[in-house]
Parts: sequence; C-alpha cells; structure tokens
Amino acid sequence: LVQGMLQLSRVEVGSALKFESFDAVEAVESCIAAAEAIAHGKGVEIDVRRPTEPVQIRSDRDGFQTIVSNLLSNSVRYTQGGGSVTVELREADQSLILEISDTGIGMSPEDLKRVFERFYRAEKDRASHTGGTGLGLSIVKHLTQALGGTVQAESQLGAGSSFVVELPKQPALDSVERPNARNQSISSSNSG
Repeated sequence: LVQGMLQLSRVEVGSALKFESFDAVEAVESCIAAAEAIAHGKGVEIDVRRPTEPVQIRSDRDGFQTIVSNLLSNSVRYTQGGGSVTVELREADQSLILEISDTGIGMSPEDLKRVFERFYRAEKDRASHTGGTGLGLSIVKHLTQALGGTVQAESQLGAGSSFVVELPKQPALDSVERPNARNQSISSSNSG
C-alpha cells in the first residue's frame, strides 16, 4: 500500500519519469514472464499477440512496464481456472496500442464507471479474496496520462474485461503531463 501510494505521488508530480528509447515488445515479454507462474498456478492461459520485429518507443520504461504488469496481474487475478488472458501489442500510425483482455468475472456498469478511482475495488466481497489495494488501476490511469496516452476499459459482468492503453511512440513535449502544467486534453475514458 505504501509503495503504491509513493508511486502514485511520484507520477502525479512528474518526478518518476525518465524518457528513453526501448523495445516495447521486449518490455512486454518480461512482464508476461513474471505473470506466467501465477497464471499457471491458477490454470489460466496467457495468449500473447505481438509484432515479430522490435517496436521502438520513446517513453518511461519502468512506467510502461508498471502499466503492463498492473493490467496483467488484475486480469490473471480475476480470471478463474480454465480461463484465458490475451495480451496484444500493436502499432497504429504514431501510436503503440496495448490491449489486455480476459475471460474473467467482469464488472458491473456501476463498477466500471469508478474502476480508475484511487482505492476503489469493484464488488467489495470479490476484492476481499484477492488482496488488492485498489491502487493498481489508478496508477495505470495516472501513468498513462503522464506518458501522453489514454486508457479505456470495457467490461461485462460474468464475461470478462478489456483494457486498452494507447501511447505515442514519440511523444511531443507538450503532450506529456508535467507538474503544474497539466494538459487537459489528455484523459481516460473513465474520469475518476
């Protein structure tokens, strides 16, 4: 909880970001490798769809991997044995699109509206079995915005969830959130 709060605070003031060029495909693969043991233990299959060639992006590598890891761990956590999680990385014009979807328990429309809020955990009885802090998706939202991107969520109760993150491959300086100069045009689909 403390680490999550510290990370969120650093992102909000912009002190945690270090922009550099890196291969997004390799960065995603290392996150998947970390999640596979938990997924395997639950009987959840991870299906990966990615470009065969490296995809260079200029962003904050740690922040990017935090986004991937948080979304991936949530999908694995809320998917029952025998289900699957799909991780798709693709390019579109000047953007990189990461989509993580699952066949898990999904969320109600009411929960979906608030899913990016700090400390919000959908269906309290469900959350008590997973041990989450309710910060993961808030961190995803703030990091995505700080990196000049957007995040959207779709879900249907009992039929899984899907999160789509779109990041610029070469962000313009004015499209990246900086302390005391928030860009109001950068938003998630669910303001919280």
